[in-house]
Amino acid sequence: MSEAVTRTRMVDSGQLDRYGKPILAPQTSPLTAHSFAPVVTNDVEGVDTVVSSDGGTLYFRAPDLAGSLSGDKWKVRGIDYESEGIEALWQKPSGEVVGTVIVLKRTELTRG
Repeated sequence: MSEAVTRTRMVDSGQLDRYGKPILAPQTSPLTAHSFAPVVTNDVEGVDTVVSSDGGTLYFRAPDLAGSLSGDKWKVRGIDYESEGIEALWQKPSGEVVGTVIVLKRTELTRG
């Protein structure tokens, strides 16, 4: 089982803006995750507003790790997500490292 995913990270383009600060450009990398476990929640906020949050967890088996950073954007199954933080170790109860996991999120307001 595997999932084709895309990571987009903002990297230094090598150019500077008029204030002398680096201009960032998106760098896209296709990766293969071991699996994706989706999660969806709905929270009611007010009479007619629902906040729909979805996301999930991407699992990467060693040696195919992602090297994810907290600002990375992900496309999984055609849907755009953001990393909730850096990737964490995926371990067996014995402590043996299987790979890494990345928690993803996507939030949108819907009128209901």
